[in-house]
Amino acid sequence: MPRKISSFILVSLLFFSISSVEATVTITDPVGDLRFSFGQGYQDLTEYSIDLQGDTYIFELVLAEPLPSPLPVLPQTVPPFIKQLRWGVSINTDPDLVIRGYPFARGIAGPMEYFAFLRWDGESLFAELINRLPLLDGLPAEITPINYEINSSRDTIQLMVDANLIGNPSQFICGAAAAGDAGRQGSMGNFLVDFAHGAVVSP
Repeated sequence: MPRKISSFILVSLLFFSISSVEATVTITDPVGDLRFSFGQGYQDLTEYSIDLQGDTYIFELVLAEPLPSPLPVLPQTVPPFIKQLRWGVSINTDPDLVIRGYPFARGIAGPMEYFAFLRWDGESLFAELINRLPLLDGLPAEITPINYEINSSRDTIQLMVDANLIGNPSQFICGAAAAGDAGRQGSMGNFLVDFAHGAVVSP
């Protein structure tokens, strides 16, 4: 079973070697740098970009290999017992905040206020924005469906996030990752398959 990722390691992985950029940026990531031997080419990020178009952020993730069609059967009944696959970005608008809980296990902390994910749970493929700020008040995280697109060659994912949903920040830190869950989301089974270093985005 994949090892869980502590909050310190997760933040270090996503935000190590941060690049300062303007509103439109492309961050490249090496091919073949998967963290687990069971990782697939469609979990290998080669680059991601952030573009503000009007009031909508377009987060684009490029994969080393196309998403398979059909997508893999989940949940797996053999190790590593993967139940969900995710591709997406983390968004940190206030570095002073530390928030515990979802989509991490209860008590696990991280500074990211928002996550935008494309998720495959074995039955449906869907995209969502997770707002973690309510966790600070003991409330559940807010989950909002968002639009997504997959190109015809199935190697590029776009996630569309309304700037209002992340508070119209003047600046934020973004990181990208391909991840999965060997348990339900929000359990100790979260793991990173690949990640791309962070960027400071100034719209």
